[in-house]
Amino acid sequence: MVSPGTTWITIEAADGVSEEFKLTADYPKDTYVEVSELDFGDYKKEMRVGDNQLMSVTVFPYDATDKNVRYASSNEKVATVNGLGKIIAL
Repeated sequence: MVSPGTTWITIEAADGVSEEFKLTADYPKDTYVEVSELDFGDYKKEMRVGDNQLMSVTVFPYDATDKNVRYASSNEKVATVNGLGKIIAL
């Protein structure tokens, strides 16, 4: 059974020399940290044909377990986006 609290741990050698330290135990932290926000930084919402821009995406929180992002265009006749976030207006 997991029980949070504080205890003293004692380590003793065969000849009687010992050391001790205080240990605090808490409930386990969830190992998976979900993404809560994507920050796109500065980007153009309008582009001219032939223009390109590279998205600068920051995933929050910083300790999110999976920071991978995928990019997609809903209309590749208007603009394409590659796996690195480079958008090209067509």
